[in-house]
Amino acid sequence: MTNGLRKRSERLIGIPHWAGLIGLADDDRSRAVARALIAQGDGPQTKQRKRKKSGVRLRDHQDWLRQNEWAKFLAQEATRNRRK
Repeated sequence: MTNGLRKRSERLIGIPHWAGLIGLADDDRSRAVARALIAQGDGPQTKQRKRKKSGVRLRDHQDWLRQNEWAKFLAQEATRNRRK
């Protein structure tokens, strides 16, 4: 694995960005759903970003997609809709 790929997979994204990746709308309710998935243990692991903010590593997001068929479907639909 090259350094560029390794660094990208280690990159942290915020919960609102992650909610968009899995196909949730860009509103407060959807961000709350994303946070609830993570809090209940149904989402990917989170890491501390800054003092109090947490985020999802891209690698953890990809692992989560592989382990959850419904999550993969949601992410594919979101990608398809962004391309339109």
